[in-house]
Amino acid sequence: MDVFKSILFIVVFIFLIGLLLFVVVKFAWKQIVDFSAEVFGIGRKVQKISFPTYISEIRKIGRLVTLRAMYQKVYIYNKNKDSVITYEEYKRILASVEDGNIIDKIANFLYGYESAAHLVYVFRAGVDLSEISEENVEIDFETKQATVTVPEAKIFEQYFVEKLEHYTDIYKSLVANLPVEAERKIHEIAEADIDRERERIEAEILPQARERAKIFVEQLLKQLGFETVMVM
Repeated sequence: MDVFKSILFIVVFIFLIGLLLFVVVKFAWKQIVDFSAEVFGIGRKVQKISFPTYISEIRKIGRLVTLRAMYQKVYIYNKNKDSVITYEEYKRILASVEDGNIIDKIANFLYGYESAAHLVYVFRAGVDLSEISEENVEIDFETKQATVTVPEAKIFEQYFVEKLEHYTDIYKSLVANLPVEAERKIHEIAEADIDRERERIEAEILPQARERAKIFVEQLLKQLGFETVMVM
């Protein structure tokens, strides 16, 4: 009986020693891993997320309009020639005639440029956050860091302002409606002008729209609890 108790004591003692060693080794290993992660970045869990709730909410935003730009131009209608020129071209015509109010009115009558339309062309630009994919987002859960690449900016909408300002006889500043055919022709000319300048317009507004979108995404992720956010 004493022999059995001795054997049982030895077995229990060895088990406790083994358990103690296991706990010590595990604790020491965790300290080593944590130290390596902190100093060298080794072993840190950087996870490509698979659209958890907070990212899904970002994607639900969809088209984020961050910039509204307006381009304005005045067009002059020639009732005699049924043609349209810009106000800049109109001023060059008048500049070729002698100065003076009477001469200007004579030139206006001869050339037939009596009606004008002030058109405002509006662009709405931003980014489509629904295009964010798994490859665009990287998160370090331990340090609460997030890196996000937002999509390229694009123009979502473009249109003329519906309420146009019409002027007849610029010198008297009288308001009147243009003939229907004149308004149609002015719109055609304006559309062609916008198309010619589209590359320049996009180069001006798209970078601004994307930068504003990056600021929005950064602020949103910080509100969701991330301490460090990098948006590219």
